Amino acid sequence: MKRLIRNIISNAEEVEPFDSVHLQCIASKDECYSGLSPQEVDIYLEVKTKPDFSGIEETFEIIIHPELVEYWSQVWCPLFIAINKKSVTTNHTDEKIFVHLLSSQLHLDHLINDIEMYTQEMNDLDVEGVFFPIAFKEDCWNILFNNLDGCVYIQEHDPCEYVKAANSIREFYSVD
Repeated sequence: MKRLIRNIISNAEEVEPFDSVHLQCIASKDECYSGLSPQEVDIYLEVKTKPDFSGIEETFEIIIHPELVEYWSQVWCPLFIAINKKSVTTNHTDEKIFVHLLSSQLHLDHLINDIEMYTQEMNDLDVEGVFFPIAFKEDCWNILFNNLDGCVYIQEHDPCEYVKAANSIREFYSVD
């Protein structure tokens, strides 16, 4: 997974810089990052202290899927734009996506409300599971990972519907 993520980042079209809040959160979890400024940070930082998923697991009474744990436990990274042919749907042909890795532990903790919302929306579409945002498209369509089946879905809006994009995160990001 680390090689896959590094490949995605190295081919990114645009990467936002870390801000001081992200760096402070990273530093509070791992002393080796203390004192870094945004100018001293490369595109991403390897995760030295694994993210703590217990808050999300307790909230949703689940064990987070091993592939999602691996995906979110490799690097701290700001939002970036990548090209992904698997994000194309009949309603939206743009291949650009905004990849949603974790930028800090605080970021993970703030995802609970989003996870609740996406889960409710997808469950209302008769797709069972707990849904985590892993990316999104410019038109605000969400790319969601289903913790139950390990598949990646694109959630479209107006009307609200979904498309299964891949059977796993690896498959979603793999080059055809």
